[in-house]
Amino acid sequence: MEIWVNSYHHQGVKRLAQRFVPMAFAPDGLIEGFYDPDGYNPEEGKFIMGLQFHPERMRRPDSDEFDYRGCPSAYQEFVKAVIAYQKKLNSSTPAAMPKPINLNQEMENKRK
Repeated sequence: MEIWVNSYHHQGVKRLAQRFVPMAFAPDGLIEGFYDPDGYNPEEGKFIMGLQFHPERMRRPDSDEFDYRGCPSAYQEFVKAVIAYQKKLNSSTPAAMPKPINLNQEMENKRK
């Protein structure tokens, strides 16, 4: 599928971490969108996606309508994931709550 995007960024993703899968490319090969297949399931409250373009800026002038009907999909899926995650939190006992990830010192240094 081919869609028009408003790609006017000054930085880009050249290489993705192994966990990510590219899902959109510019004609010059720049990655415009990616996701984590293990971290993307909005019905379960998971949503890890990256977009290099700006669908929020692809609206018709003085309107809430988008130029491309796929643009609001990212928002709709994100909201779906937030609602599902919130339901999980509300129904979980404190012991079942997800624990924060502790990074070892090497990973913490890389993160910084």
